[in-house]
Amino acid sequence: MIRWNAAARYAFALALTLTLTLSSCGTTQAEIALHPEVTVAAVPEAAAPKADWTSLESAVREYAATLPVEFSVAVTDELTGESWTFEPGTEYFEASLVKVPMLLTLFREVNEQGRALTADEEYLATQMIRYSDNEATRQMYSHIGGAPALAATYDLIGISRTIPGQWGVTVTNVEDQLRIMTTLADGADWLSEGLRQYLLGLMESVDPSQAWGVSAGAAADGATVALKNGWLPDDKQLWNVHSVGVINADSARYDIAILSSGHQTFADGVVVVEKVARLVYDFEKSGILDVADGKPVHG
Repeated sequence: MIRWNAAARYAFALALTLTLTLSSCGTTQAEIALHPEVTVAAVPEAAAPKADWTSLESAVREYAATLPVEFSVAVTDELTGESWTFEPGTEYFEASLVKVPMLLTLFREVNEQGRALTADEEYLATQMIRYSDNEATRQMYSHIGGAPALAATYDLIGISRTIPGQWGVTVTNVEDQLRIMTTLADGADWLSEGLRQYLLGLMESVDPSQAWGVSAGAAADGATVALKNGWLPDDKQLWNVHSVGVINADSARYDIAILSSGHQTFADGVVVVEKVARLVYDFEKSGILDVADGKPVHG
């Protein structure tokens, strides 16, 4: 297994995408050339975690029983190929999670057109992912062709329950969001490797104000975390708070989506999402949790 950090992803992306344009806007692919010393270090192959998800299911369900809110979780373990979900039928406003598939749509169109990203496209991409900028997102949605273009990408990913419309307030579920993350982690024939690595690099280097959610637990252990968060109040002023990502640690590689709703405040939602993220990370590291206190049991 090769573990990539953000700089190494960029170095690899440059070698694969020589035709991409240079740009002075935002985080550009030209910046890769400024780091010729970057090397990719191999790390020992991690042992696959146990396939039994029972302890994680029990810990998450026990935590959910203490809360007056709803949340859903979905995980794909990249080492075993197995997936697990909790409350997959619940629906939520997608909020800013849509910014990742918007960029996947842009990259699909770029590949179809046989061209490189423009400076403006790179700038908007950086603003959307690193800072979750909504004006940049509005411009990008129009640029890619809006709902029909996004729907075409969803068809390729295999998403059926998230129907694009007015971005941000579209209803989604945790399984659809996990499919987006798994596509980003594994790649697709319509997504160039260079652009895939470029997007992962942006998600791995978000502004500190955005670096919460699925990174909980994993980041403190030095894992590489590519993430995107979303938050939005509903018509009752209760908050939807979400986090999705791709986690690469020494002993765990997984894709994750956590969606939640019904929070009195945004901060309350972050607490819940991060508690669930820690439970998942601890399980992925060891393969089993002590259900009594939600702590990993290491053998």
